[in-house]
Order: sequence, then structure tokens, then C-alpha cells
Amino acid sequence: MNTINPAAVPPPAAGGPVRMHLLAAALLMLACLALAALMKPNDFWADKVGAPDLEGAVPKRFGDWEENPYGAQAVVNPQQEEAIRAIYNSTVARAYIHKPTGRQMMLSLAYGKDQSRDTQLHPPEACYGGNGFRIMRLEPVELPVQGLQIPAMRMDAVMGLRHEYVTYWIRVGDRLARGSLQRNLVRMRFAAQGYIADGLLFRVSEVTRDRREESYRLQDEFMRALLAEVARAGAMDQFVGRQLP
Repeated sequence: MNTINPAAVPPPAAGGPVRMHLLAAALLMLACLALAALMKPNDFWADKVGAPDLEGAVPKRFGDWEENPYGAQAVVNPQQEEAIRAIYNSTVARAYIHKPTGRQMMLSLAYGKDQSRDTQLHPPEACYGGNGFRIMRLEPVELPVQGLQIPAMRMDAVMGLRHEYVTYWIRVGDRLARGSLQRNLVRMRFAAQGYIADGLLFRVSEVTRDRREESYRLQDEFMRALLAEVARAGAMDQFVGRQLP
């Protein structure tokens, strides 16, 4: 009886299916790149609706608050000057004194016309954390302001003896977007319509050794008074967009 030596039978070619999978993956990547190139927007949303006038929109006096012209240097801007010029088209940094208590609140606004990946706004936790601050707490919060529920973030940051409590939100195009996923989805929606979205970072903070709850309570009071004046001037869209998510 004839027998076949199993060792003499050549194994099936394993490289064929692998090569096909690699080829399919490469073709898919090329198709995605081609689609991205076709969908790449060329028009800026800011050119359609107008860039915000941050200096003109923010009053120097409102409610119980008055600008401290010598306090702006206390506003933390933990980024290199070259990066600021590359990312932001305009910025405002002011400090305000609470006249009943003498406490100082810091306001920082940063606007970027181009929210493409390389020039998108940086969330404060990334900037603070990358410059020596320890982020002790980062949590979402809904701020009831001017009949809106603003999706914001609270951040407790510490560096040495400096305890800073921060509230911020980010507008991308016509929406407030919390978190990188939401911001990317808004940018994609604008890109699908042929626009490059703009963006604005609104940040309020206080350096204090008081309890965090007290600092955030005062920050809420500050923001309500500030945005009431902004709304009266018809400039709310600059800070919260035309609609909320």
C-alpha cells in the first residue's frame, strides 16, 4: 500500500490571506485620505458670522465688580508666547475686584479663528498640567446662566502654595462642546458643510486658600453678573454660540 509522508506535503501558503488583508487595509487608508482631501473645508465660519470683539464685549464694571488694572499679571497663561500667537487670534486677560469683600476674580478669554487639529484651543487642564500644576479635581458642571444650562468644567489646580479654582467652557462654531469628542464632532459637522469652525475659551478663576465651594459660589455670582451685561449688549452669541448642544 502506498503511503504518503506528511512531511513531504508542502504546507498551504499562509502569506496569501495576510497579503490580501494588508492590501485591503492600504486601499481603505488611501480612500479615507482621498475623502478627507475632498471634504477639507476652505472657508472660515468666522468670515461668515464675524469674529468676536472680546475687548469691546466685556465691560470693565458691572454689578459689584470693577476691573483691577494692575491685577492682569496675576492671570495665569501657562503657554509659551509662540504657541499663543499660533493658536489664538485674540485674547483678553483681566482681574476684577469684588467691592463688598475685596476678593479678586480673574477672567481669561481666548479666541481662535481656525479650530483645525493643529490650531485648536487647548483645554486648561492640559496647559496647567503641562506647566507644573497638579490637577487635583476635574469635573463637569451645568451652569444656569441667562436661562441657559452651560456645560462647563470645574478644575482644582495646585502648584506649591498656590491653590487656584477654575471654571471654564469652550465654544466651537455655534455650539458649546465639553470634552474632545464633542469638540471633534462639531468640527466634523462644520467641515461637512464646507467651513472651518472657530472657537472660544471662557475661563474664570480665583487664587485663594478658602474652601473650594465658597470660591465656586463667588465665581458663579461673577459669571451671572458679567453675562447679564453681555446679554444686554447683545453679545451673548460670542460666548455661548447660537444654540446649545
